[in-house]
Amino acid sequence: MGRVPETEHYRNIKRHKVETWQHLLLVRIDENITFANINYIEDYLLAELRQQPNIKHVVLIFTSVSDIDTTALEALENFNHTLQASGKTLNIAEAKGPVLDKLQKTDFVEQLKPGKIFFRTEDAAKALG
Repeated sequence: MGRVPETEHYRNIKRHKVETWQHLLLVRIDENITFANINYIEDYLLAELRQQPNIKHVVLIFTSVSDIDTTALEALENFNHTLQASGKTLNIAEAKGPVLDKLQKTDFVEQLKPGKIFFRTEDAAKALG
């Protein structure tokens, strides 16, 4: 994802002329995150990181995520640890209330640090870009 110039709108970089950042990877997840798709999501993210070795911050945009199951949450925790071990941060933006509730019932939010949960993608881009 990238920002449409002079706006706070974020769109697919393959479909729109958008601004991107050298050290920031924005990825919108367009479905619930479950045991059935978490491996695909993780493989996609790892492939993007291999193609863009300068990335320091990964932001998962959860606008379309209404649920996350425990298997997927555990995999995200492991992915976060992998990122941290390589000096990168995992961040979440635009998570819906029920998803945030699930994240906060575990120690995921605490483990995320120094990564953060951002209310808006724009906030994440300003803080990390």
